[in-house]
Amino acid sequence: MTTMDKVIQFPGPKAATADQAQDLNSLLKGLSPSMGAEVYVFAKVRAEAMTEAMRTELEPVLEYREPEGITVITTQDRARAAGLRGIFPCHRITLHVDSQLEAVGLMAAVTGVLASEGIPVNPVSGFHHDHLFVPLDRAGDALEVLEALWADAQEEGFDFFGPDEDFDFDNDDEEPF
Repeated sequence: MTTMDKVIQFPGPKAATADQAQDLNSLLKGLSPSMGAEVYVFAKVRAEAMTEAMRTELEPVLEYREPEGITVITTQDRARAAGLRGIFPCHRITLHVDSQLEAVGLMAAVTGVLASEGIPVNPVSGFHHDHLFVPLDRAGDALEVLEALWADAQEEGFDFFGPDEDFDFDNDDEEPF
């Protein structure tokens, strides 16, 4: 079974327009995923404890304020040094495609393909790139799946949305999905 077969099996996002479908296919064509060696964790900090000294010590790659406190993503070593209990040890996969924050369906497509393989993911969209935090023990699998999706997207006639309406589902010569 190829990655494309898996993509077709996953229903994925529905494009509202042909332009959105083309845009998503173009984005997937430029995916270019890479994974860093650093181990990250998610940790929480009480709002009143997040001083400039704490922020400097943690050097978070993400800081998100919620009513219950501040969620940070930082390296496992920095969290330990700051006395924080980090959870979800993970690697970060960066998608090097130039996508706009308004792009429709990219994260749904990517996380959907990972979900079809049973790979947990915590996605974060930055100003320039999208990042996927995946568990240490599945990071290699996640990168392999994304690289296969990226390779499939290079193929002539690639369409993330799968077969068009003219596809002959009754043709017995075709292998089922």
